[in-house]
Amino acid sequence: MEGEASGGPLSDLGARWQLGVELAFAASAASGRGPAARNGLGSFPCFYLRPVLSDKAHTRVPNIIFDFIAPLLSQSERDCLLYIVRRTHGFVDPAGGRKQRDTISLEQFVDGIASGEYPLDLGTGLSRGAVRKALKDLEEKGLVDVRYSCLRCLWEGELSEEQRRAIREQNRRGPTCPRCKTSLTGSYALAELTPKFVVELLNRYDKRGRRFRWDKHAKRFAFEDAAEKKKREQSEADIQAEIERLRSLLWYPELVDKAIEIAESHLKSKKMSTSRKLNNFYKTVWELQEEYGDAPLMRYALEQTLRGPALRRRDNQRWHRYLIAVLRGNRSRFTGAGAGAGDTDVAAQHERETRALLAKAAELNGRGEHGEARALLSDILAHAKHLTHLFDGDREATEHALRLAFKQGSSDLKPRRDPHALDFYPEWDPGAEG
Repeated sequence: MEGEASGGPLSDLGARWQLGVELAFAASAASGRGPAARNGLGSFPCFYLRPVLSDKAHTRVPNIIFDFIAPLLSQSERDCLLYIVRRTHGFVDPAGGRKQRDTISLEQFVDGIASGEYPLDLGTGLSRGAVRKALKDLEEKGLVDVRYSCLRCLWEGELSEEQRRAIREQNRRGPTCPRCKTSLTGSYALAELTPKFVVELLNRYDKRGRRFRWDKHAKRFAFEDAAEKKKREQSEADIQAEIERLRSLLWYPELVDKAIEIAESHLKSKKMSTSRKLNNFYKTVWELQEEYGDAPLMRYALEQTLRGPALRRRDNQRWHRYLIAVLRGNRSRFTGAGAGAGDTDVAAQHERETRALLAKAAELNGRGEHGEARALLSDILAHAKHLTHLFDGDREATEHALRLAFKQGSSDLKPRRDPHALDFYPEWDPGAEG
């Protein structure tokens, strides 16, 4: 019965009003009040019908949305969030529980749903632009989990951050299918409102700038007092100082920064805490660096991990397992039987010196002193024989990459051909020289 009242056939036919029987007793015919008096029935009881709103046609909305989430949202965001809750939690799925996800088109958000001459709902009443912006903001805040599907080619999945950015640049009207470029239809679900997630949301979007915490003993949200705030700020400063210390010890801090950027872009909140950056990335890579002690191997493993799937998962806290697997699988390939810690230190030293020379050459080229910069090229190429591990032992490819980095003014030892990169020697082709 509850299923029919919430979203079954009776509800679909507009029968959200039920006819209730009310027993009314008129005081007297002379009083002029009530149906008994109007019908001349004196003080006899009479029965009449009137429509009343059914108490079974309701939607279960978590109280936390009204108490803590709604004050953080704009009016359009609230309307869209409540509409999603109505279309999911307000209906019963085939298994007998509440629906957790529903496919909702933009037209349904704007104008609602109708079955013939019977409207099921009137939507949010917002314009198409307002709905698009509200849904985008709700997704960025992590309150709504969106999955897209294409009705034309049946593509289904989640869009990566890179795909979303490309779509926003090319088509501001909404997401399109990666295959056939048709507009995608989104299925929406309310995010899991855990205490940790809600605290982060409150601390980030509270309009009065207040700070909140979760009291584990009372199991309630509480304001953060001044002492706790000072302690937290001091802790953040200590964590940031430790991050800077570890970055100075890492061989390839820029690759670790890139790994954090990729992992952060695939989180629901799109933001990673500094403590997780320290413990899950910088400290982990530093410990592996100390354990393996091989700079070329560590660079190769980090580059492979950046290309792999581990960092692109929603739950990417165990990304380092992929890194460890690459390190173990390629250790013999890089170290060999006769390689030791001294060889590793020499390779790392040559990489640092080469980067320094490339940076100095770029500075000279930027000032227009091309002759002095060109004089450094021979010193840069002298390090090529110690950098062949970056190019699978190919000396020619190593020298070509160093020349290309010199031309582009880059200190990256593995530069890519970028048509938009600054070129100090456009008439000179690095591949033409020996």
